[in-house]
Amino acid sequence: MIDAQNIFEKMEEFFPDVKAFQVPFFEAYDLAAPAGKKICLANTIYECVGKNAWNNLPEAPPEKKIEKAKLTEILNGAKTFFFTGDLDFSEEMYEAITKPAGRILGRRSSHGSLSHGHLASKTELSNAQAELSLNLALSFAAYFFRILEESDNRLNYDEYSEENGFNEWLNRKGERVGGASYSWLLYQHDYTAYEDYFDNYQELTSN
Repeated sequence: MIDAQNIFEKMEEFFPDVKAFQVPFFEAYDLAAPAGKKICLANTIYECVGKNAWNNLPEAPPEKKIEKAKLTEILNGAKTFFFTGDLDFSEEMYEAITKPAGRILGRRSSHGSLSHGHLASKTELSNAQAELSLNLALSFAAYFFRILEESDNRLNYDEYSEENGFNEWLNRKGERVGGASYSWLLYQHDYTAYEDYFDNYQELTSN
């Protein structure tokens, strides 16, 4: 299941420019939001995650080239990051997440309606397509973070985000900062403390 709040918190931490979204995240994620807001947010997520995945590769081109690349180029350039980070990677799975969005969002960008973060002004995109692209974008981001976590041999943060689970228990021990929960802040900035708390939690719940 897609946990939009959790994904967005991760994006805020990893990518500071996410805080400059033209469209407030949960305003666009609302089911009642117009297609233009959803598509703008989906485009931003794909570009942000895709550019960073591509730039993460040893053979990545200069950052200026990545910044100027079209969405379809970004998604193609990022593919190797997922291929090398996921032992079970399949071309079909990657295309299922990226190709529909690349066609929808790439077409809109080429029309100029999404360039520079502007909201779409044309009406040819349906709400169904916009919602599909946004959900695919969130899946793409979740896939990216899962690979980062597994490559570090870390505890998988998402596995402990269930109701009344470890992260919720840990959140009661500290304050939120901005949009980030206490458990996520520790996971990102003091992972040793996060692991120590996890050991304590295991002892408490096993008794």
